[in-house]
Amino acid sequence: MAGQSAHNPGQQANPGYGYVPPQNQGYGQPTGAPARGTNSGEPNFFKALFDFSFKNFVTIRFAGVLFGIGLAAIVLGWLLFTAIAFLDSAAGGVLTFLFGAVFAFVYIILFRVTIEFYVAMVRTAQNTTLLVEQNKR
Repeated sequence: MAGQSAHNPGQQANPGYGYVPPQNQGYGQPTGAPARGTNSGEPNFFKALFDFSFKNFVTIRFAGVLFGIGLAAIVLGWLLFTAIAFLDSAAGGVLTFLFGAVFAFVYIILFRVTIEFYVAMVRTAQNTTLLVEQNKR
């Protein structure tokens, strides 16, 4: 057949316009998917949480949740102070809304930097542990 290779029947010799690469044949693992049942060696969250030897860290896995809770607390605090200020006077409410937004933004930045600091410290500890283990071999 014209345009087909003798080695790979059904495929074009020079793939060009309209070429569709061969699909997964339905057996084996899809490319790039992890094999079922593999574990990266990390314990689950609760096992790491109650690890009294502190060999496993939960900071990195929990940092996003902590940031979300902190972000919600800062925004809710800002809105609560704004509502209380509006109950006292309209001008005080507007000022609290405007200046409170600036302070809330600064607190969010500081909170984010603090969490990033702790995550960096944990990653440094993990990488140091890996280097020590590699040097022992």
